[in-house]
This record gives sequence, structure tokens and C-alpha cells, in this order.
Amino acid sequence: MVSMTYEKLAKEIVEAVVNASPNLKGAVTGHGPTNRIGGASGFRHQIDVSIEILNEKLLLVECKRYQSKVTVSDMLILIARINDIRKKRSEQVTGCFFTTKGYTGPAKKVGTFYDIELNTFTGVKPFAVHIAGNTFIKPEAMDLNVSVSGSYAKNRDV
Repeated sequence: MVSMTYEKLAKEIVEAVVNASPNLKGAVTGHGPTNRIGGASGFRHQIDVSIEILNEKLLLVECKRYQSKVTVSDMLILIARINDIRKKRSEQVTGCFFTTKGYTGPAKKVGTFYDIELNTFTGVKPFAVHIAGNTFIKPEAMDLNVSVSGSYAKNRDV
């Protein structure tokens, strides 16, 4: 079994999606504590995983390995980061969530309203994720002690 942090796992999945998606070729990914993106407020937000596509689009990925479901407060923090960063940058800025336990009803409602792509890691099995309006499906199981299933996400270009 491979041992890795939750953010690193999410980054590897994001990179696999980037490599498999023709419209994401040339995208630059970042992750971890030094992955910081400045907002209009002057604050440099730490972003768990980011994908920048040809200086035109930026996807911010939030990773939560919680013992309980993601709350509306967690969702609102990501939305505030997106809005702050969006006001400073010229590219389109969107968000994506990865978690282990799912989302509360209010978190789902707010996330869906703001077009946040919602993904949940639940166990080892084949998986599909929604990232940047793309659906990536890996038919074979991963040896990472987790797998991913994506929730509803609108098809849109990022």
C-alpha cells in the first residue's frame, strides 16, 4: 500500500486528469503549504491543489480529510477565496472540493449554487472524478487505500 498525504493524493489525481484531458494540456499544477495565490485583499491564500491553464483559467482545489461531512462554513471559505483571487486575476477562477466523508445538505446546496465541483474519496474501487468540467474515469482500482467518486457537476469549460 502506498502511503501519502491526502493533498498529495488529490494532486496526483488532478495531474492524471490534466494528462488525460486534451483541453488541459500545458496546465501547471501546484500543491502544499507553499502553494499560495494572492487575492485582491492582499492576502496570499494557501491553496491545497491548483491548476492554471494557459494563464486563462485557474482551478482551486480544497482537500478535507475529516471524520465528519464538510460543512457549509468550509464551503463558504473556499468560495471567499475564489472571489478574492478572482478580483485580482484576469483568468476565470473556479473551485473543486475533495473530501473523505461527503457534504452536509447546506454545504452541497451552497457548493452547487456556486458551481463548486464536489468529489468524495470513499474506499478502494474504480472511480470517477469531476475536475475542470471534465469527467475522468479510472476503470481499475488504485492501490492507495482510497478511491474517488464524483458528485454531480455541470459540464463547463474551465
